[in-house]
Order: sequence, then C-alpha cells, then structure tokens
Amino acid sequence: MLKLSQFEYSPNFQSLSAFRVLFALYLLAQFAGALPFYDDFYAALGIMPLQTLAFDTSIAGVGSLMPLLRLVDSTGLSAIVPVAYPLSLVALAIGFRTRWACAIALVLDGYLFWRNPYLVSGAEILARLLLLWSLFLPINRYWSVDAALDKQPRRRPWPALPFIALRLQIASLYFFSALFKLEGAPWRQGYALAWTLPDNLYAGTPLGLLLADRAPGLLSATGYLVVAFQLAFSYLIYSPWRNELTRAIAIVGSVAMHVSFIVFLKIGGFPYLCLIMLLLLVPDRWFDRLLHRRRERLGRIKIYYEPDCGFCEKVSLLLREFLLSPTVAVLPASADPAAFRLLTEHGSWVVIDPEGKPRLKWRAVAYVLRQNPLLAPLGYISDLPALRRPMAQLYDFIGERRRTLGAVTRRVLPFRSDRPPGRHALALNGILAALALLCNVISLDQWAIDRPRQEIHSAAYRGVRSGIDEFFAVLQIRQAWALFAPVPTHWQWTYRFRAARRDSDAAIAVDWPFAAANADGAVQFNRLYWRQYFSRFDQFSDADWAALDDYLCRVAGRRAAPIAAVEVSISRRPVPSPVPGGSEFTVHRRLACGGASS
Repeated sequence: MLKLSQFEYSPNFQSLSAFRVLFALYLLAQFAGALPFYDDFYAALGIMPLQTLAFDTSIAGVGSLMPLLRLVDSTGLSAIVPVAYPLSLVALAIGFRTRWACAIALVLDGYLFWRNPYLVSGAEILARLLLLWSLFLPINRYWSVDAALDKQPRRRPWPALPFIALRLQIASLYFFSALFKLEGAPWRQGYALAWTLPDNLYAGTPLGLLLADRAPGLLSATGYLVVAFQLAFSYLIYSPWRNELTRAIAIVGSVAMHVSFIVFLKIGGFPYLCLIMLLLLVPDRWFDRLLHRRRERLGRIKIYYEPDCGFCEKVSLLLREFLLSPTVAVLPASADPAAFRLLTEHGSWVVIDPEGKPRLKWRAVAYVLRQNPLLAPLGYISDLPALRRPMAQLYDFIGERRRTLGAVTRRVLPFRSDRPPGRHALALNGILAALALLCNVISLDQWAIDRPRQEIHSAAYRGVRSGIDEFFAVLQIRQAWALFAPVPTHWQWTYRFRAARRDSDAAIAVDWPFAAANADGAVQFNRLYWRQYFSRFDQFSDADWAALDDYLCRVAGRRAAPIAAVEVSISRRPVPSPVPGGSEFTVHRRLACGGASS
C-alpha cells in the first residue's frame, strides 16, 4: 500500500519567498508598462470616465462596488495610486512589513481592476487571486527584511489551510481550463490551435502561421496533449507514487506549455505569471539541494558587529539575509576576543571569510557584495584600488552616525516575528477557498455553446445566476478559466482611426497614443491593455462609445485644430473563412467632434 510522504504536503517556505520576490517584480513591470497611459485608462478624461463605468451594470461587480470607486475618486485618493501601488510592490518584493504590503497592493490592484474592467485579462484575474491567497501565507520567511529581523526559527509551523487554498487555486486553473476546452467542438475535434495561430491580434507570429499552414496534424495532436496534461496536472503534482518524478514531469511540462504561449501567442503577461506561479510547487527540498554547496561554503563566514549597537546588528542581519546565507553566524564582537580586538583597533565591523581571513570596513562590505551573483559587479567595482579610499571614508561617515541611525532603525526596523492567522482569519480563508472552487464549478454552466444561453435557461434562472456572479465578484474571487475556450479566438482584426479637418475634411495624421499606423491606414496596438480594450468593442454600451468618441476627439485635437470629425472603423472576420459559428462583425462610427456620432 502506498504511503503519503510528508514532503508532498509540507509547507515550502523558500518557494513561497522566491515567488513573492518575482511576483512583486512582475506586477511592477506590468504597472510600469501601463503607467504612461494611466490617465488614458483611468482618469476622467480617458476612455472610461467613472460616470461611463456606472452604466456598465452588465459587468458583474461594478454595480455593487461603484460606491467605493466613487468614494476613491471623489476624495482624490486615485491620484496617489501611481505612487502608492509601486511602493507597496517594492515593499512586497523586499519583504518589508510583508502582510501590510500585500494587503495594500491587493486593495490598489483591486481599484485598478475595477476602475476599467475592459482592460482585464486572465493575467489580471490570476494576479489578484494570488495577492488574496498570499495574505494568509508566510511569504516572508526568506530573502526579506522581515526574515532578517525575525529571531524565531524560519521553519516553524504554519496552519495548513492557507497552503491548501493556494494549491486548490493552482489546480483549478489547470483543471477547469481543460474542462472549458472539452466543451468546445474545435478542441474536441482537434482544430483549435490551427484556428488560433492565424489570429492577428492575439497570435499571428511567423512561426505560428507556418505551423498552422504546414503542420495541422502536429497542432491537432498538441491540442489533445494540452487538454490531457491539464487534466492530469494536479495528480502529477500531488501523486503519492514517486512524487519527485511526477512533480518534475508536471512542472517541466507546464514550463514548456507556457513558454510555447510566449513564442506563439501575444497575450501579454499571463504565461510569465504562470511560470512564476509554478515556483509555489517547487519543494523546499529542491531548493536545499540546489543551494547546498553555496550555503555550506558561506556558512563558514562569520560577521562580528559592535556590541550594543542596534544599527550595526540590523545592518549585519540584512546583509546576511540578502547577500549570504541563513547559516552565516552574526555575533557581537565580544563573543570572540580576536574579533573584538580588531573592531576596537580599527573602528570597524569584522567579517571572517571561510579561510579565516578577516576583512574590515568597506572592503568587508565589498567582499559580502561579491558573494551575491546579482550584486557581485558592485562589490568588485567598489573595491578597485582607486575607490578604496573614498569608500572607506563613506564607511566612516556612516559609522560616526550609527547612534543616530540606531534611533531611526528602532522605529522603522524593529525586531518582530510574523504571527500565523488567527481562527477568524483562517475561517475566512477556508470560506473564500470553498467559494472560489464553487465559482469555478458554476462557471462551466455559462459556456454552453451549442445553443444560445437564452434558449437554455429561463429568465428567472438568469436573474439568479447574475446575482451569484455579483456575489463572487464582490468577494474578489470570481473566476472562469475559459482561456481560448470553448471556441478559441480565430479572427482577422482590422482597426482604422481617422481624423478630419473642419475646413477641408482632409485626413490628418494623428500620433494615436495606443497604436502605430501601417501603410494602409490600419493600426497595430502598442500594449496588450489597448488590444484588450479594443477587442471588446462588441460589448461596448452607448456610454462606452460616447466616452471613446470624446477621448479620440481630444487626442486628435491636441495634434491639429480645428477637428471636424473622427472616424473609427473596426472589422473582425473569422479565419479560416468561413468557419462554423463564425461571422464577420464590423463597426463604423463617425463622430462630429463637439457634436453627435453616427
């Protein structure tokens, strides 16, 4: 009879911490990409004024959360988001007051999420969920300011429920993605990938077009393999039989799948986020094996700081945390007579390398920097002969002010330990996890594709279902992993934007902030957020179109005046054409700037 080993289900603190760092950096990079267009996306004069969003009551959650959005905008708090959000992510990356940083990042991310739902893709949904589950987890046990100043054992226990909730979320992403695919004839009959790769908005890469044209059989087999792999993923990760092997197969297979998304599709950050998420499934045992030699070598280093100098101790602990290894001894110099003599004679901390050689002042700092692969160049450069004297002076300058700095660090960087969530927090975590699973199960029902949903369910049922969706959305756990499923994207999209002068009706060349023009007047979008927004034009309400018209007139008017009109032409036709269930969709609007649109 198979025995379940403790290793498969034990908490992986190093994996959590590595995930925290890369996840925060990912969110920073995504926000940096959107920041140049912040006013276009979220401001009153952008594509989605708050009064326009208020009309989009068909989007689950908007109606219930509108009072909060109005409060944030009316108090001017929205103006601090471009600064507060990245600061919270920096704090999350370095693990400074990690739980607070995560909570603030979740709130601000939620504001951006709901302030313009048309920009939301699977990546934004997954990121918000990962922030939510991270609130209940010890994501700061390694490589963090909190860990450096926590004197309790790193591997002290933590309640199992938050880990179960997180793993349930990851399993749901793969499992329900496969179920959505099985609902669609293109996936069941093997031509889904051949449809997807020619799509010129979300795919259309040269290699993808070549495969769609030359290797339909390979794509068909790959499609079936993807579905089978997603169904088997959770078992492979948590298999009680030869778990290290099956888990490695699952992780390698998932890496290959998401890398193929990067190569063949144009879907922004989603595959990168999934690759980062896979770190959560790496056992700490693997980290220990990978870092064993480094930690064994660095473990022979000793750091001695000035006794009774809180600033000196905390700096030593921070340097150990981020540059060395948890096994490095950090001790007051009074613990070693030789080290105390060196500290007294030179007015310097003392770093003893693995060979027993002492290093002092900035040269000791440079030595410690060189032990970290990322900061090693700084260590080598700052230890060049020409820089040794000024760097030593910098060290002395800081050392002379260590008492003042100690008063600051007592307030900003106190020694503290992270406490596990209490009973009420754990109950909330469990309820949200159960509801998230229920949301995934229920979400399958809305994708019946053989007949319109209106023909399947009564009006009363649809009303109840709308209320359920609103409930999940307000709790921030609504999700449906219909990624390129049941029917994958299979379109040729064409977008044209034209501005005309009032005096001659001649076309004006406008440098639209969202796109670059082709020779034939069509445009290609320069950010996924713009592609996401304009791909949903068939969902726009009259208020959405009116806001977009006003925005385009303002943009064109900055370039040339007087502007008579702005024309928007959008077409979406299925490829290959014709396809079952595919039909061309076109929109042509001419807005008389300052007047009415048609």
